[in-house]
Amino acid sequence: MEHLLCLLEFTIEGSSACTLSVEGVPTGGTYDLAGGKLSAGEKGTVPSDGNTVLLLPGKAGNNRVVIRFQENTYGWLLPAVTLEAGKRYGYALSLGKEGGLILSGVSVRPWQEGEDYNGTIKPNK
Repeated sequence: MEHLLCLLEFTIEGSSACTLSVEGVPTGGTYDLAGGKLSAGEKGTVPSDGNTVLLLPGKAGNNRVVIRFQENTYGWLLPAVTLEAGKRYGYALSLGKEGGLILSGVSVRPWQEGEDYNGTIKPNK
């Protein structure tokens, strides 16, 4: 099975010790099992407790990314991009002399394929 979402990964000065949130992106959607189509829902903020975040594929750009790193909070605008399902987008950032974040590298590569799993789903009681 292929990934339906895309993964964004951020590093600052080579460190993955940051947390982030992305504003103005779809926070949910629906998947048509019969047609195999993913549709985006309402836009909002997608938070993450680490340096990666899962997003629905589609056009993005000028979305504010709030990054917390070494007890500081930074606002950074995501460059214009069409996010593709199954891709991993790596953004390498560095700290500028004036304390802002500077984009120092971008990588786009296939996200590892998901695996098929068997199991039993039990409802919560």
